[in-house]
Amino acid sequence: GILPHQDGGCYHPCVLILSLGCDAVMRFAPHKDFRDDSSYKEFGIFLPCRSLLLFHGTTYTEYLHGIEAVDVDVIDGSVVNFGDVSGAASDDMEETGIEKRDALKKKKNGDDDSKTRSVTLRRDTTRVSMTFRNVLRVRKALRMV
Repeated sequence: GILPHQDGGCYHPCVLILSLGCDAVMRFAPHKDFRDDSSYKEFGIFLPCRSLLLFHGTTYTEYLHGIEAVDVDVIDGSVVNFGDVSGAASDDMEETGIEKRDALKKKKNGDDDSKTRSVTLRRDTTRVSMTFRNVLRVRKALRMV
C-alpha cells in the first residue's frame, strides 16, 4: 500500500498516476486543516489496471491520498466511480448480497443503488504504477542542457 500523504509544495499542484498490474482503490481524506469542514468528505476512486488518473486543485492541495495495504478492496458508495467497476469486472470481483451478473446488468441499465451496495475486489497480482509530477523549480546546476 501507500500511506496517505500529500505530494507537497515542490510540485505543480497536479499529478498523473498510471496504474498497471492490478485494480485498486485510491482513498482521499481531507487534510487535518479541513477535517472539521463538512464540505470535505472522504472518498475513493477505483483505479482499474491500465488507467490514468489526473487530479489537481483542491483534491491535490487539501486532501491526502493513499492506497490501503489490503488483499481485498471494498468498493462501495464512497467510491465516486462505483459504476465504472462493471467495465473492469473479472473473476476476482464478488458482489455482496446478490449475484455479480445481476449487479452488472442493473448498473448498465442505470439502476444504480451503489449507496447501499458493495463489491469486493481481490488483488491477486502486484500493483505497479508510474507517477508524473511537474517540479516547480529546479536548481540551475541540476538542469539538463
